[in-house]
Amino acid sequence: MRDGGAEDRGPQGRGPSGRTGRRLGPSTTRAAISTAALHEFAASGYEGASVRSIGRLAGVDPALIAYFFGSKRGLFDEVTRLPIEAPQVVSLVLDGERAAVGRRLARVVLETLADARNRAAMLALLRSASHDRETATLIRLAVVGDVLMPITTALDVADAELRAELAMAQISGFIFARHIIEVDAMGASDLDRLTTALGGILQHCLTAPVGN
Repeated sequence: MRDGGAEDRGPQGRGPSGRTGRRLGPSTTRAAISTAALHEFAASGYEGASVRSIGRLAGVDPALIAYFFGSKRGLFDEVTRLPIEAPQVVSLVLDGERAAVGRRLARVVLETLADARNRAAMLALLRSASHDRETATLIRLAVVGDVLMPITTALDVADAELRAELAMAQISGFIFARHIIEVDAMGASDLDRLTTALGGILQHCLTAPVGN
């Protein structure tokens, strides 16, 4: 979806709705929509957020969402995209002693969550997954398929797929508990303490013996 057209002609241009009057520039409008959408999706999930509510929060005509992003799904996919490359994460987690692989994975998770935009994107994805199968599939493929399975495969452990899924359960549960339910102890703990605690759990999932 290109950013050009009548919206580019300056503050008095005519937008897709046919309305006239003072308008933001294209790049500012797009950024305002993205910011509002991320807030709405993080708070309400994909199903709960509406194009109208996003437009209202952004202070723009809702028609501009289709103009800039094509659809609500296109907008959701763009604002929830994390600036993380799976091969780099896998390499970082595997680079070091096997006994600390869980801690390194926990560090990646927590440092990603420390960024407000990344945190909002992850919350939007988690809130949406329980009601939107497309989002659930996306998370499963991106996290289990592209990150955790390559890690467990490289570790050459039995039940690699089960371990990857157990690690995913711990990570998603941690994010849900700390940032959606907002349990007190997790919110009050510092990064190093949480890294140690979550890292130990992930280490067990990734390398400890699995019972028959």
